[in-house]
Amino acid sequence: MEQQADHEKRIEDIVKIMAVSYDKAAAYSNLIIIAGYAAFFAVWGNIKGLLGKIEMLYAALFMCISLVFFILWETIKMFITVKTLNVMRNAVLESSPEQFYPRLNELKIKEANLLARFMYVWYFVLIVCVGFGLLAGAILINGFLRELIYS
Repeated sequence: MEQQADHEKRIEDIVKIMAVSYDKAAAYSNLIIIAGYAAFFAVWGNIKGLLGKIEMLYAALFMCISLVFFILWETIKMFITVKTLNVMRNAVLESSPEQFYPRLNELKIKEANLLARFMYVWYFVLIVCVGFGLLAGAILINGFLRELIYS
């Protein structure tokens, strides 16, 4: 019985660590992705006259796919966070003084489990956002290099 309780405690600790790691990684990724979008549009604004129509369309398509996934992900994450915070607030505020800390800890564990499950979706969204963003950037670099070489 004690061994099972120790095992469950270790699992809870690992889930909490994973949730914190995911949160930090997601914040850092968002910063890098947003900087990438800003850089793309700055470069695009300066060299769009050097690109052909097809290059412009593909670059715009790839960047739109990347942006749509990023914005959808952030919007879904925002709604889930607000819902989780409301549930936590209501559950904790309605708890008796004796149940306050046990209920709070239970909700923290549920939130950590939710974040751990989010990691898998986040990986997919990250790959789509970065992948299509890099494709769009590669089109700009190709047009830029072509103009450098043939001009």
